[in-house]
Amino acid sequence: MEIVYNKKCPLCGCEKMIKRETPRIQINNGQCESDAIKLGKFSGAFTTRYICYDCGYLLRFYEGEELEKVKKAANKK
Repeated sequence: MEIVYNKKCPLCGCEKMIKRETPRIQINNGQCESDAIKLGKFSGAFTTRYICYDCGYLLRFYEGEELEKVKKAANKK
């Protein structure tokens, strides 16, 4: 995790966010849950999470390589 200042909370306006990469697989009560959108049989795109430092609001963005995967899949259709 790291503190970043390049996003703004839509609820409270705070510009201090905690950035956290989304794990590829999340374990919840013994079950695996993927935090991704499926783009193909064996591929997906994962979000980066930002948590507002003041109010705790959670934002998710597709960034960098993950965003490029989503764009490429959208252009195929």
